[in-house]
Amino acid sequence: MMKMERYYFDLRDGCGLAIDEEGLEMPNLAAVQEEAVRALARFDSRFRSRPRSRSGCNRNPGRQRAHP
Repeated sequence: MMKMERYYFDLRDGCGLAIDEEGLEMPNLAAVQEEAVRALARFDSRFRSRPRSRSGCNRNPGRQRAHP
């Protein structure tokens, strides 16, 4: 059995970074590129449906900012 490499798909939306903690095992670079296209399409549809703040960043009602 051929050992597959693990690839991580971190996403940056201009307001933050979503780290892929798990990654995916993929057989080759072509499969990685195909998954990246699918993941970006899913991310884009979710990103567009979220409310935005004045800064243009997505708001996440589950988190609050710490105020100094």
